[in-house]
Amino acid sequence: MRYSGMALQFLWRFFTVAARVIALALFAARFKAWVFLIIASHWMTMFIWIRFMQTKFCDTRVEELGFNLVAAAIYVFCFLNLIEGHTRLRYFIYYCLTFVEDAGLISTWYLFSQTKYRWYQNPAICAVFIGYVLGITFQVIYYLKAHPNNFAEDKSKAIRTWIPFKELISPEKNKMPQENSVSGREGKNSGNALQNGDAPGERSQQNLTNVQVEIPDPAEPAGYHTPLMQGSPHSRESSV
Repeated sequence: MRYSGMALQFLWRFFTVAARVIALALFAARFKAWVFLIIASHWMTMFIWIRFMQTKFCDTRVEELGFNLVAAAIYVFCFLNLIEGHTRLRYFIYYCLTFVEDAGLISTWYLFSQTKYRWYQNPAICAVFIGYVLGITFQVIYYLKAHPNNFAEDKSKAIRTWIPFKELISPEKNKMPQENSVSGREGKNSGNALQNGDAPGERSQQNLTNVQVEIPDPAEPAGYHTPLMQGSPHSRESSV
């Protein structure tokens, strides 16, 4: 990743996380322990979402469950891509949900604040809304201009501005076609052998028995080979 990409990614994460922290902190300053209910609800929603992603990071189901619990806690503040495929739809869902949640938190704090017209009230509201706008703006610039795929030799990997919705919701299948893979060819040959009444390994043994080998005679001069079978397509005339 280039330095420009690192800088844009930092600004994107900084502004979105800062807006999130400000909204939660101000809500907690007014409503105290109620903020834990908001965090727990968000955490549970993210956990269910991650479970539907069907991540594959651990060897056992228990370890995978623990990983999902930790990932859901990270999702309280920022989004991490946990599965392959297009991410823009998941980004859209996450940031829309988080923005609505933070807008509700900061608005509730402002409306029910016991002390009106504090010097930080209006700047705090502006920080939340402007922070989200700046963060998403830096994210879009990063993906369009500074993402590593945009500098790859294979131009097909570059980030596209527009992707059809059907492609976004369909899982990507990177598997090779069965007829082009080694296992596919072996399975196809075995199937043909079974249809012909042969065992899977019998056809290969028959092919080996049909191979014609030229055995040199030590009594003949060097460079002269006597073919094993006359008229064989592998026999050749001596140049001596």
